[in-house]
Amino acid sequence: MTLRDLIALANTYYPDGLLEEVERGDVGDGLATAIVTELRETYLAGEDEHEQLAEALRVVERLRADCDCVIDALAERLDEVECARGTGT
Repeated sequence: MTLRDLIALANTYYPDGLLEEVERGDVGDGLATAIVTELRETYLAGEDEHEQLAEALRVVERLRADCDCVIDALAERLDEVECARGTGT
């Protein structure tokens, strides 16, 4: 599996096909850029498809976990602000 094939596969369900735009050097969004960067940096040239997919899944899941942590921190702070304003639940 080539890096281009891996990015095309990842792009299958990505909104607006932005992963392939980033890969081509076109302007993409920040998350698409982060995903493509992670896939490029961890691409295992010469490995079989199973190894490529397992590593790609590992790094994208790590990126998702990092995003989840950011979301949790923002949501927690928003709850605090809403409670302080008397608008929280």
